[in-house]
Amino acid sequence: RLDPQKNPVMLVEAFARALGGVAGGRLLLVGQGSLRGEVAARVKELGLAERVHLLGVRPDVAQVLAASDLFVMASDWEGTPLAVMEAMAAGLPVVATAVGGVPELVKDGETGLLCPAGDLGTLAEAMGRLAGDGLLRRAMGLAGLTRSAEFSVDRMVAEYAALFERLTEGRR
Repeated sequence: RLDPQKNPVMLVEAFARALGGVAGGRLLLVGQGSLRGEVAARVKELGLAERVHLLGVRPDVAQVLAASDLFVMASDWEGTPLAVMEAMAAGLPVVATAVGGVPELVKDGETGLLCPAGDLGTLAEAMGRLAGDGLLRRAMGLAGLTRSAEFSVDRMVAEYAALFERLTEGRR
């Protein structure tokens, strides 16, 4: 979403700082929201209109993730974001702010890089580090893919079933 919680303006600014001079770098923003106009204006101000793409709401998020090299989330607050789990399941390394349940999903330095909320410099640095290191991206992406299995529906169902068995001591 392009709403205050997700801090999309800072994400665009971090992209500009980290990858503004890198040939071929693109930022794909999926979703709508109250900050769409502000994000579009900032993209124009930074001269990134050809490199930052506001894709709107998409039914093909899996294809967008498959076409990506990394996933970035600049949220100021979160619960347990499904988008991060989807990115990890797609084999993408994650750069994200360490808010809410994100640190439970992303293992800093293993499946991605975590940054303090609102820290433009650290976010830009993390984006640049992963963008410039294909081996690190692949290693973190594979680690994230492996870790994403811990959040699958099948595992959740099995763990709930085991919990109910323990709580009822096998009684029907």
